[in-house]
Amino acid sequence: MIILSLVMFSSFTPHPFRSSVKAPTRCDVYIQNNTAQVLTNISYVSSLEFVTFTNVAAFGGWGVGTLAFDYTTDDVNLYIYFSNVPKNAVATIDAFPIVTTMPIVAGVNQFTFHAPFHTGGIVVTID
Repeated sequence: MIILSLVMFSSFTPHPFRSSVKAPTRCDVYIQNNTAQVLTNISYVSSLEFVTFTNVAAFGGWGVGTLAFDYTTDDVNLYIYFSNVPKNAVATIDAFPIVTTMPIVAGVNQFTFHAPFHTGGIVVTID
């Protein structure tokens, strides 16, 4: 009772709790391989998670999943690798509102979405 009286007559005012921890965002990831070669590996990578698809079939093979990332601070990296590089292949990367194309060359092909980055999905189509 004494403590309650002291609090009521003091200048103490409670402040709402605010957390600086941000909840991660999830987005869909999708790959479609329309080339004549098997896609050896494609990885979607953030600081919270990575999603990898291996041996995606030629002529329309696909994969789908989700990726967790903090859209305010995370860069999201995309890595594409073919053991046998298809001639004249181009990756179309659609992560609304960003849409870009990237030629597929020998070695690891990388594309980075820089933070802040907010999207509902990342669609990669390789033709």
